[in-house]
Amino acid sequence: MPDKIAILIDNAYFQSIMRDEFGRPRIDYGALAQKVAGDSDILRAYVYDCATYQGKPPTDDESERYSRQRKFFHALERLPRFTVRLGRLDRRGPDAHGRYIFAQKQVDSLLSVDLAMLAAK
Repeated sequence: MPDKIAILIDNAYFQSIMRDEFGRPRIDYGALAQKVAGDSDILRAYVYDCATYQGKPPTDDESERYSRQRKFFHALERLPRFTVRLGRLDRRGPDAHGRYIFAQKQVDSLLSVDLAMLAAK
């Protein structure tokens, strides 16, 4: 029986690396998971992220970004053996330049819990 593999992706970090190193290429997550798995079967691929910030009430730009991101998460969920886990995004700041600082919350905890559960099984 082939080995099974679980793939855990911190999507904000992954997207940051892809943007900084490769200029935001379009990623086929299904093909990426298959490449990472190699000859192993994919038990599950987990993608960790958080929904984009929306004010109260949200601006048109915030609503558009949120809608695009929800479509992206929904497309990931439709891939075989993919699960999206969402934390939350907190707005902090502003910084010295008057720009708000955003911080992910719960993403690392969700990843850690899944990792521990997979290791226990």
